[in-house]
Amino acid sequence: MGCMKLARRTRSGSARGRRGSGPAHGSTIRRKYKGKGYMCHLLRRTFREGKKVQNETVANLCDLSAPIIDMIRRALAGQLMVPAR
Repeated sequence: MGCMKLARRTRSGSARGRRGSGPAHGSTIRRKYKGKGYMCHLLRRTFREGKKVQNETVANLCDLSAPIIDMIRRALAGQLMVPAR
């Protein structure tokens, strides 16, 4: 199992100058480079600066397995997780 990489923090302690906080969500980024496809899973937080909606990357989830990423997304959506017996 891989580890989750957290976003760097600035000297002031805030993550990259973030203003305020907002709800977190999972995001999948798909990109092609030189004919090869890449996919990255990110944990992001949405916040507003003035009239603009901004996204802050909280953690890079690319090293985690697909079932773990799915579980994180479901938990963020408010789905109740019940342990299997």
